[in-house]
Amino acid sequence: MKTEMWCIDLGRRLGKPHCYPVIAGGVYALGAGEGALMALDLGSGRITWEHPLDEGSATHALATDGERLFVGCQDMRAFPTPGKALLALDARTGGEIWRYPTTAHSLSAVTLAAGILYFTATDGLLHAVDAATGQGCWAIEHPTWGAAAPAIGEGVVCAGGQGQTLCAYAVADGTEMWRFSAQDAWFVVRPSVHGHVYVPSSEGRLYVLDTHTGRLLWKLESECGLGSTTPPAVVGDRVFIGSRVYRPVEGQRVPGYAMLAVDASNGAEEWRFYAAHHISTPPTVAGDTLFFGTDETFYAVDTTNGEERWRTQVRSWVVTQPQVAGDVVYFGERNGRVHAMYWRAGPRDERRKPGHSLQPRQEVLANSYALLIGINDYFQLRPLTKATADVRDLYDLLAQSGCPSTHLTLLANEQATKAAISDQLDCLARQTNSGDTVLIAFSGHGVQRVGGFEPGEYICPVEADWHNLRATAISDVELTTALRAIRAGRVAVFLDACHSGGVGEPKDAALQVKAGLSEAAYARLAEGRGRAVIASCRPDEVSWELADLRNGLFTHYLLEGLRGAAADPDGSVGILDLFKYVSRQVPQHKPQHPLFKGEIEVNFAITTGVKPPAMPAPPIPTSGEPTVPPPTEIAPGSVDPKKLRLAMHTAYDRPAFEVLCKDLGLDYHDLRGETLETKMLYLIDKHRRRRQYARLVRKVLEDHPYLAQELR
Repeated sequence: MKTEMWCIDLGRRLGKPHCYPVIAGGVYALGAGEGALMALDLGSGRITWEHPLDEGSATHALATDGERLFVGCQDMRAFPTPGKALLALDARTGGEIWRYPTTAHSLSAVTLAAGILYFTATDGLLHAVDAATGQGCWAIEHPTWGAAAPAIGEGVVCAGGQGQTLCAYAVADGTEMWRFSAQDAWFVVRPSVHGHVYVPSSEGRLYVLDTHTGRLLWKLESECGLGSTTPPAVVGDRVFIGSRVYRPVEGQRVPGYAMLAVDASNGAEEWRFYAAHHISTPPTVAGDTLFFGTDETFYAVDTTNGEERWRTQVRSWVVTQPQVAGDVVYFGERNGRVHAMYWRAGPRDERRKPGHSLQPRQEVLANSYALLIGINDYFQLRPLTKATADVRDLYDLLAQSGCPSTHLTLLANEQATKAAISDQLDCLARQTNSGDTVLIAFSGHGVQRVGGFEPGEYICPVEADWHNLRATAISDVELTTALRAIRAGRVAVFLDACHSGGVGEPKDAALQVKAGLSEAAYARLAEGRGRAVIASCRPDEVSWELADLRNGLFTHYLLEGLRGAAADPDGSVGILDLFKYVSRQVPQHKPQHPLFKGEIEVNFAITTGVKPPAMPAPPIPTSGEPTVPPPTEIAPGSVDPKKLRLAMHTAYDRPAFEVLCKDLGLDYHDLRGETLETKMLYLIDKHRRRRQYARLVRKVLEDHPYLAQELR
């Protein structure tokens, strides 16, 4: 079922399909009519900013890295003016960050991959631009221009345009790799690269090409008229595409419309969902739900069988690609109305409950793979003392638990080069499928480079060099791309990348660096269904290594939880239970709070809780270290609710707060409010009204004993 969260009328028309808004920086950003960009608050629909474009300009598709928006504009006038620039805007404010000038009068939409932006323009070039600085990387002649963005994948950028040629170039330097042409076919619609190149054409066919050679593998013929009506969405082993079809009505075949699901390897149809009207929007998949819109209706359909889950009537033509953030789907109509709807509101069925595991215990480790990376002895950065012990002990635990040795890879010290890490990530992408679980652990240095020609965030292989991070380190964008390529249904990433010893200081004072990764970087790494990231600490904290422990503080409790301390009654250790355990234990010894990022629908198992001999527990801090008063020193009922609200806001992110609600016998989704902050307020108020306030305070102190000082 669905429930509308908000609906707003922008008072101006939206662009025709295919319109691609984005979600970034807490806003829903889209191109509106009359030459403007607009940003709406995700929770309320309130317009947070507007950014006017040049006179006569319009943009229908945006790109984002989560913090910035990248905008390519078209000149819509009969007599266009050259000199359009690619823009980078701050997603939160709409302020301009940089602009990349061209001699063209119109630019295509932009595609972002590995920190580089790609677009075509009416100057006859395909451009590659550094997303961080706005500096050009390369530009190569391209035969045609079109409004659709290029597609990127497997080291190849594919671009079509208002012509009969689709071209492929090497992302590194723009070297042309191949061209593909088909009779009467214009490649004006956005292609997709997922293992192969999937490109619709103007005559309604879908062509599927080999990414590296351009060889035609198969094509989906038009059944009725001009065939396809939307760009394809390729998810796993299925392709979803809107199409003109013949529909059986009273024994007759009449022209109609349908959303098709076909096998991505050969085009065999798996199911079709008939719609009453023209399917206009590029489809979007979230979990096992497919979203798309028509002239009068917005649909949610089961991806596995094509059965309708719900629909909602709208007043005009749905023109934007649906965008999903958590439980909310956002879409816009041609008349300027934008909707935010809870797409899975109401009681969850059993397969969505966080505490329910889909995998039988005996299958967990047989279908598991692990890549474990630990570095003490850096060539040029400050050495660490316990990083290799962390991953070696994790390796031993997984092996003892029954994970096949052929599925375990350990890279320690000099083995952990950028090339070796990249190769092993690529192996996981090739070896795994949707039934597998992948665990990736990294214990070493992480760094944020501020300013200069190589700004960004990186995890550091053994050869990492301050003066050449792009070549010697792995950026968060590169790592995110590698994780997205892994086809496993469940991916857990453990990152211990902000050690208390720091990374050292570069000799060049002009180089500004900061240890660890930002929360935005962790969020990017966790993007995608079944992905979860557990970081050892928050971005403003450090990850402690205590002298009397073999492992770092975070890894000590991570191992303890995996050995069975976080296990459920059948012995399996779920990802949410593991995070709950470490987030309770670690802060009792140091001001360090593990961080969770991810959108997961099941509490998937990591191990089966085998218990080797327990490691000694860390000592409770003594003099010189932060002490934690016992919770009993506070009268829970006397705690100021304002202090409790502030303390909870700092201590709980959404996944941890959902666990708290579950422990209190509540469902997070049943709490009133649209934001985490308002749900916390409601939880406090609910417990006060029911005279259970002291119980809530005791539970918060049980989770986070260090808060006792703040709540006095």
